[in-house]
Amino acid sequence: MTGENILEYAVDFNKKAFEEGFKNLNSASEQTEKMMEAFFQLAPQIPEDSKSAFRNFCANSSEGIANIKKSVDAALEIDVTQKNAAAQVLNVLESSVQDTSALASKVQEQNQDYVAKLTKDLPKEGQQVIGYMSDAVNKSLDGFKEVINKNFAFAHKVIEESAK
Repeated sequence: MTGENILEYAVDFNKKAFEEGFKNLNSASEQTEKMMEAFFQLAPQIPEDSKSAFRNFCANSSEGIANIKKSVDAALEIDVTQKNAAAQVLNVLESSVQDTSALASKVQEQNQDYVAKLTKDLPKEGQQVIGYMSDAVNKSLDGFKEVINKNFAFAHKVIEESAK
């Protein structure tokens, strides 16, 4: 078996492994959603806001899984024997991270609305503590996104320099 055949075999194997993994992940996600919907019907005392938060979580999780699958599929289609394969893989990864970052921003907005609803009846001090914690999480996510973006910029620069 030649080196190229081994590489093809490895890529095909990984494609199949990812396909099966995503099928299982989607199945587990769908079953969890169905189970919780059945639970919601049996427990009408659960506030509508809580049900809505769970449904938003499920929708965002499904969107996140679809984004990851799209990126993995795109990465596995790259011919790794090409000279510019590293740059192509980096572009696919960066696109995936941007999709995930946009989804994280959407979740942050939803959580802010949810926190505001949940804390409106709390004493002022409680609202401040929960608001502080929520802001800390959001600032951490924003900082993480900034670091990731800088790392991608650096990686692009390294690939460009090495191609010269």
